[in-house]
Parts: sequence; structure tokens; C-alpha cells
Amino acid sequence: MARGGWLGAGFVLGTALGLPVEPALALAAGLVALAGWLVGRRAAWLALAGAALGALAVAGMPAGPRLRGPVALVGVVISSPVGDVADVAVSRWRPVGGAWQEALGRVRVDFGDARVPVPGAEVAVMGEGVELRQHGPPGSPDLVRAARLSRLRTVVEAWDARRLGGDPAPPRRVVPGLLRAIVLGDRSDVDPELLQLMRDTGTAHLLAVSGSNVGLAALIAVVAVRALLGLYAQLRPEGASGPWLMAAALVGAIGFTWLVGLPTSAQRAMVGASFVAVAAASGRRVEPYDAIGAAAIGVALVDPSAVTQASFHLSFGAVLGLATWGRTLDARVPATWPGWLREPARLLVASTAATLGTLPASAWWFQSIAPLGVLANLFAVPWTTFVLTPCAFGALLGPDLVAGVAIAIGEWGTGVQQWVLGWCAVPPWHPAVGPAGAVVLVVAMACHQRPALAALLTAAALYLPTDLLAPPALRVVLFDVGQGASTLIVHPDGARWLIDGGPPRSGVTDGLRRMGVRHLHRVIATHGDLDHVGGLERVLGELSVDELHVAGTDGLETAIMLAEAQGARVIDDPALRLHPVIDVAPGRNEDGIVLQVGDPCQVLLMADVSTEVEEELLPRLGPCELLQVGHHGSRTSTGDALLGMVEPDLALVPVGEANMYGHPSPDTLARLAAREVPVLRTDVHGTLELVRDAAGWRWRAHRYGEGWTGWTTVEPRRRWGPVSP
Repeated sequence: MARGGWLGAGFVLGTALGLPVEPALALAAGLVALAGWLVGRRAAWLALAGAALGALAVAGMPAGPRLRGPVALVGVVISSPVGDVADVAVSRWRPVGGAWQEALGRVRVDFGDARVPVPGAEVAVMGEGVELRQHGPPGSPDLVRAARLSRLRTVVEAWDARRLGGDPAPPRRVVPGLLRAIVLGDRSDVDPELLQLMRDTGTAHLLAVSGSNVGLAALIAVVAVRALLGLYAQLRPEGASGPWLMAAALVGAIGFTWLVGLPTSAQRAMVGASFVAVAAASGRRVEPYDAIGAAAIGVALVDPSAVTQASFHLSFGAVLGLATWGRTLDARVPATWPGWLREPARLLVASTAATLGTLPASAWWFQSIAPLGVLANLFAVPWTTFVLTPCAFGALLGPDLVAGVAIAIGEWGTGVQQWVLGWCAVPPWHPAVGPAGAVVLVVAMACHQRPALAALLTAAALYLPTDLLAPPALRVVLFDVGQGASTLIVHPDGARWLIDGGPPRSGVTDGLRRMGVRHLHRVIATHGDLDHVGGLERVLGELSVDELHVAGTDGLETAIMLAEAQGARVIDDPALRLHPVIDVAPGRNEDGIVLQVGDPCQVLLMADVSTEVEEELLPRLGPCELLQVGHHGSRTSTGDALLGMVEPDLALVPVGEANMYGHPSPDTLARLAAREVPVLRTDVHGTLELVRDAAGWRWRAHRYGEGWTGWTTVEPRRRWGPVSP
């Protein structure tokens, strides 16, 4: 790897680690490492220097204000929007009704329904300041820790947001959604069916602003300068006007990148192009890794948290795939082949290499890979680059006559692309890895000169379950899904039960795959409320399930349909549960499934039933070691009669932080405290994992931004029996 590559890799690593070091110490360490490189010319010294400078970039950023409750703020948008969210550099803020205070640093603003201003816009925002928090099972990219790299400490959920000084943007020309997305990265107007088709075929990346967009913007700027100078026939790229053309290209690239909101892919292309242009002006040859390293440093300096985002991983992964696997595979294309065969083969190589480069990020972030993505990209990449992208620029930037022609050709080209991609649309694969698995995949991608070793590492990362060597024990995982509930129970014999799936987009399916769970023996839908079964649709649609246990059908129609479609048995058997004991249509919390694990009872899960149901169940209950309290700790659940009968050693409360219902109720917590029952809550502790073996129960917790706690032993109220099978 070239020197710039080592420096860039070290800088990204130092930024991503975000070590709490003093700026002076980081600077001194960087200077020492640079001196070591000057003396020994070892690449490791450059990597260390880059790591120290990356840590310095993070340590040197001002800390953002810690805002809580209703606030107003004024600042400048400084990051590319992700959905409705963007970072704002605050200049002043005040609590609603209070005095203005000067401030430095960033806050993250969720603009909601308001249009997110472009980077550089000064905005005034009113909203609710809350703590940075991320819900979901462990193993996902830690967005809380990523935000802290930019010294963010607050999210403001905006009620109202206005751009100061007005919005000078020209009226928006009506342009087909796909063409607008290709140039501006704005997918809001893309036909949903076409967008899903592009996702299923692995071509949705073409809707991100990429190097081809930046290059075309630079070319347009060069042509404009030539027109202004009136030197169409006389100027040559290597002539005296070269510096002017180079300056025009840089201005076009930088201006376009700023116009579209500084997305990572455009930043990478802009910084890399600038580096290449400056090097070319000085007569130096540029190594690919030097340009990649310079681009990575440039992006990390603008926003340190960008190095932990999906766009950074995908963008640089694709480029590194081309630089590594692309070279290796391209060298194996026979030089004796005729051009009509060799060039398509090289396009196939490039598509394959870019796909391999993005595999670690795809498996970690999205758990979705298109089986025919390489073939789809073989057509879609050149078609988008040479047909749709010029049409998109003409439609958005050209005069009315040019725009009309560009739109007509672009709509025809979109139809052709949709027809071709339809032939490549097959169900996606769902590989999944946690952080360690993602690192193994990165190592595998680096072994481009040893394909057999790369294949072995890839298979190990994607298909080796993380709990393969777990000791025989009863294991309970209560996922932090916000205001909802989802519990995984792994029995000592290996049987896996999932009780509820949390609300939609709870991430339970992704979390299970990252744990190595790709097959569930039983899924139990306690009742039809969305905060319990909303996440089960993905579970039943994407994982292998033996049986779905329900009590009635109300609210569960989609879950039942998905289970039957994949061949799972749908069971409504009162003998498998404590309640309800008759067939019902679960439209009420009182009709939820109450479940006991173990005999004698080791885990009792109360769904959302009330104290009235609890009293009906008393004759069938006895002491139990763990109690998952009913209805998220509502005051109408977990009554004294239940606690007196069950006498739990530990109470678990699945509940969302600062939820609108006031769960858990102070009355419920007081009843538990009166009986000296320790309480673990997902809104306080995060995801909870409990293990019961011959030595007893122990637990640990996971919160994003903090990681796993150590194991804590549960003190028993009575002598525990053996672990149930």
C-alpha cells in the first residue's frame, strides 16, 4: 500500500476509536510517529501518525451543548442530511421562555416534516431536547458512539424549523423521480416499486451521488469556461490554459458536492479529484491508495462521525474493492481475448470487485445481498452513467428545450432499466455479522491475493453461529425495543423460542441473525397489539420458523399468513399456555398469552394482562424465579396477590424510555420495592441477558454508547432446582 494509504487508514482508525486523549498528547504522538517514519521509512509509523492525528481531530472538536426539554436554537447546518436528520453547529440557544446563551459544538436535529435545509444554511429551530439514545438488540452499528465522535450530546426533535434569510433556491422544476435521485440523491419522488426493484438487484447505490456525478459536474464547468473564453478550437488540456481548466473542474466538483448536501460518496470523489488534480499539476504520478487515503482524511476532517456511517463504509469499500480485487481479477482476464469479449469481461470484474468490497458493510448494516447483483450492475452501471446521468443533468440544469428532450430520453431509459432489472430480481440473501464478524470480512477482502483464504474467512464470518459453543443453560434475552416487548428464550437443549417481536422496525430480526440465530423452533405472539407483534412480520418472513403459537387471530392476520407461506405450523393450543384457557380473538390486553417456562417455574411472562386476570391465574401459579411483569409495569398489572404467590427473585420490565403512558407506574415499582424484588428495566439498562445454569442466575445488560456490563449474580429467595430442559 502507498504511503498515503497507510496514513489515511491510520487516520480513519484513530478517528473511529475516538480515544479520550488530550490534544497536546495526540499532537506529540503524531509528531513522534512522523519522525519515526522519516528515520526508518516503515509504513507502520505512518499508520501510527495517522491514528494520532485522527484522535487529535476528534479531541479538538468543541463539545456540543447538553439540551433537555423545550429549547430554541440558532445555528448552521453542517452535515449531509440522513433522512430528516442533520447536524447543526449551534451559535446560541435558550430554554423556551429563558435567556439566550452562547454555545459551541453540534446538536443533531430531527426536522420531521419540515424540509431539511442544505449544508451552510442558517436555521432557527424550536423543539424538544433529548439524550442521544439507540434502541435495538446488540451487535448493530453503534450510532450513539458514532455521534459522540463529533462531540454530539443532544438530539432536538423539531416542532418548527425555519431558514434564516429566506430560501434563495430557484423554483423546483418537475423532473422524474429517478433522474432527480441520480443527480441530487433525493429519493423522495422515486416510484416505490422501482426503488424496491433496485434494492433487490443491488443497484440502489446508483441513486447515491457518486464520483461520476462529481466528474460530470466538473466537465460541465470546464465546458462553460471554454465557452466563456471563446477558445473551443485552440485550447488543449495540456496547453497554457490547463491551470484554468483545472481550476474550473475543481470549482465545479466542489460546488456540486456542496449543492447536493455533502454526501460521503461525493466528498470522497471531490477530495480524491482535488488530490489528483494538484498532484497532476505538479507533475507527480498518483497511486490509487494515495488518492483514497487523502479522500478518507478529508471526509473525516469535515465530520469525524462519518467514518462510522454506512455511506462511508459502502463508498470506500467499493473503491477499495476495485483497487484490490479489481486488480487481481483483471489480471486474470486473458490479454489474447478480442476486445469485444475482453471489455465486457473487465466490466464484470469491476462489478464483482465493487460488490466484494461492500460485502462487510452490507452484511453488518443491511443484511441483504442481491444474488444477481453483479449481473444487474453489469448493465445498470454503464447505462446509468452514460444514458441516465447526462439526461438527469440536462433535465435539472439545462434550458427548457434541452430539459424537455432530456426528460423524454430519461423516461425511456428508465423504462429500459426497469425492464432489464426485472430479469435479475430474485429473493435477496440475508447474511449477518456483528462487529467481530465485520472485521473478519474486512480481513477476508484484504486477502485478494489468496482467494482460498478469503473464501474460508468469509464463510466463517457469515455462517458460524456466535452461540455455537455456549454451555448448556437456560438463556433469556429481553431486547430493548423501546415501548414494546420481545423476549428470546434459549433452552438448555438448544430449542429457541421468541415471545413477541416488538414494534415495527424494532431490529429484532437483524439482532437474531447477528447472534447466529437463523432458525426458531417456536414463535409466540402474545396478542395483536403492534408494540408486541409489529416486528414479527420480518421474523416470520425472513427466518426459518417451525411453529407460530397464537390465541385467536385478531391483529395477527399478516403474521399467520407469513407463517403459513413458509410452511410453519400455526398452533392455537390452550395446553401450551397458562392463559387464555379458551379460544379467543385477542383484541384486549386481558386475552394475551401468559407463559411459564420450566417446571417448577423458572420464568413467568405476563404479556399485558391486568390484575383481574392475575387473580384468576393464582390457583395455577406458584413460586417462580424470574417475572417479566405485565403491561410494561402499568399500575393495573403486577398486583400484590401475584407477587405474594410468585415471590420472584428478579423482575424484568420491557418498557420504552420517557414513554407517553408513564410506564412503569410508580405504584407498581412501589409494590415490587415493598417485597424487596430487584427490578431490571430496558429503558434504564438496555437489552438484558440472563443465564441460568447449575450455579444459579446471572445477568448483564447492553446499552448503545456503553456496551455490555459485567455479569451480576442474582441472589435467590429459595433453593433453586435443576435447570429445566
